[in-house]
Amino acid sequence: MALARFAPVMHPTEGVADANLHLHGRRSALEPRGTLEIQRGRFSLTGVPAEFRETVRRIERELGYPAFVKPANSGSSVGISKVRTRRELLAGIRLASRYDRRILVESSVEGAREIEVSVLGNERPVASLPGEIVSSNEFYDYDAKYVDGRSEAVIPAKFSEAKSRQIMELAIRSYQAIDAGGMARVDFLVSKRTGKIVLNEINTIPGFTSISMYPKLWEASGLPYEKLLDCLIGLARERHRAASALKRFYTPKRNWYGA
Repeated sequence: MALARFAPVMHPTEGVADANLHLHGRRSALEPRGTLEIQRGRFSLTGVPAEFRETVRRIERELGYPAFVKPANSGSSVGISKVRTRRELLAGIRLASRYDRRILVESSVEGAREIEVSVLGNERPVASLPGEIVSSNEFYDYDAKYVDGRSEAVIPAKFSEAKSRQIMELAIRSYQAIDAGGMARVDFLVSKRTGKIVLNEINTIPGFTSISMYPKLWEASGLPYEKLLDCLIGLARERHRAASALKRFYTPKRNWYGA
């Protein structure tokens, strides 16, 4: 997989701050973004017991408004709400709970640009140029993605070379932090005012039609759709060979539990 023009970001340098990323926190080069998780089985949306009331107060105290309420395992922005009041928060939790038993509530990053980076590889991942989504709605919801046809993709995103490289390096570090393989799309929010970078999500099964951002970003980075498919097939075979070499059973030295 020869992408010589991006060789400097194939292996993030020591100078890049360790993002140490996971789903519930970010540090160093990434601006912190609060996240709280609600387990649906622990509260009643109708009865609102004391535990859930305290969770709501904690959301308001630690995250504040506006915030986003999301099903933890959904796609295409289905079941997501932007909330500004307690009434909207409760409605958003009810909506999200239709799609998943686990619900995420995240603080909003106001005035942010939505930036996406495609990452490709197993042990030595590479990153595409970043692209920007200009949503037709307040946030990039289902209608803005698939219905009204007015959202725009700006590829490559308009950043300085240094800023683009920083985002690409953070995309690779995010990818490596979850031990991703094959492909993923790493999405960021970048403050228009301060330039701070916030990891929004890592999409391990991104859209893959010819008009989806993942292949479009690689096309703009010098890797056309057909060659991208070849790379992914090669990476899958590489990962399969590595997995096949591992032992899947263990024989004890003696039969300790008897015949």
